[in-house]
Amino acid sequence: MSIRDVMAKMKQAPADKGGEEKSEAYRDTRSPVRLGIWILLVGFGGFLLWAGFAPLDEGVPCQGLVSIATKRKVVENLHGGRIEKVEVKEGQIVHVGDVLITLDSQTARARYDEIHQH
Repeated sequence: MSIRDVMAKMKQAPADKGGEEKSEAYRDTRSPVRLGIWILLVGFGGFLLWAGFAPLDEGVPCQGLVSIATKRKVVENLHGGRIEKVEVKEGQIVHVGDVLITLDSQTARARYDEIHQH
């Protein structure tokens, strides 16, 4: 229905009932609300379908172990390398300066030689 049609109906309506009918016609908001609800449902449903069937490209399957860390410290090697020998055992009390692990010297030697070659 175009604006011209609405204006023509307003002019044709009787004066005594026309004012009431015009105000009722413009107060009806059911169809825009229904349209909005349908758009939201279709959009949310589409998102759920996409989320359910979208492939996870960056997932890496691996095994792990979760344990409670009470009074334990994480030992990390900042530069990487291969561990040659673990010097401590589970539950052993260690002190400052104790050797915990021995790293394989091949990687460090290769890096040293690479840097000092020139």
